[in-house]
Amino acid sequence: MITSVRHLSMKFGDYRALDDVNLDIGEGEFVAVLGPSGCGKTTLLRLLAGFFIPSAGTISMNGSVVAENGYGSSPNQRNIGMVFQSYALWPHMTVFQQILFPLRHSRIKTWTKKDMEERAMEMLCLVGMGHLAGRYPSELSGGQRQRVALARSLADKPGLLLMDEPLSNLDAKLKIEMRKEISRIHRETHSSILYVTHDQSEAMGMADRIVIMKDGVVQQIGTPKEIFSNPANPFVAQFVGQTNLIPGKWQDDCFICGKGEVIRNRHVPHSFHKADCYPVKPEQVNLVEAGQSGLLATVESTEYQGFRSKILLALEDHTVIEALLDSRIPVKPGQTFGIKLETA
Repeated sequence: MITSVRHLSMKFGDYRALDDVNLDIGEGEFVAVLGPSGCGKTTLLRLLAGFFIPSAGTISMNGSVVAENGYGSSPNQRNIGMVFQSYALWPHMTVFQQILFPLRHSRIKTWTKKDMEERAMEMLCLVGMGHLAGRYPSELSGGQRQRVALARSLADKPGLLLMDEPLSNLDAKLKIEMRKEISRIHRETHSSILYVTHDQSEAMGMADRIVIMKDGVVQQIGTPKEIFSNPANPFVAQFVGQTNLIPGKWQDDCFICGKGEVIRNRHVPHSFHKADCYPVKPEQVNLVEAGQSGLLATVESTEYQGFRSKILLALEDHTVIEALLDSRIPVKPGQTFGIKLETA
């Protein structure tokens, strides 16, 4: 299913939770919405689900308008599936019954009882839960419950699958396992997915495209590589990839920092010019002798990470930046170095 959002806004009283959002989700595309708490990502998901009616703008699914100013069709009319953060499993139903329930209320009126039972077991096998069909939620682990919730959301063949922070209640090991499972299931089912998260590793690792949000406004939309390599503004740069922001002044395409250190780079977006800063990733920070650069820094701490070490450096204006260096380079707290920044 192709989903289109145009100039979508949502207000709660005087508070604007979503402001002029435009987004397309293609057939079979995995789109992650990424941002800090309160940025509007869950509001966007609930508008798509039909839980809220937009204050302005439109939502279209396969060319038909399902929501616009003051109007919205109900969730059961939208051909969507939903995976909640809390799993939302019925405690009195077995795993098999959890999957069967939405099929009994399906928009597909031609399902026979046999069709429903076969589809339910097919979905349980897809998520590796067929052997636990007779269990109750209280007898399952957190990861198993999330698999059941995922199977239930896919059972009725939704055109769009909405996932709201689905891994936030799992431990670190289970999160990695479930990320692999969700990616596999996406490949096998070719479902269109909108995946809401505050965890950049989830978005970067699974999504075809990422929507970065802040204060209800879309900051950037792009592939993981585009957003990591070419952040649109300082917020995106720091939120994705732990980019350092070096303070200084821009003069046309030249950035001047420290004691006259000049960096020429015409590819940096104008938003960084306005913020008087230069974006540089930790692996682009190189240490040289103090006399070889106008940008000086003192080592605050070092953290051994195997082949590389993470170095925290304090610039002369007390801005702290991070560098990733070969662990064989001898660096100790208190040492002062010159800084050279790679421009590509």
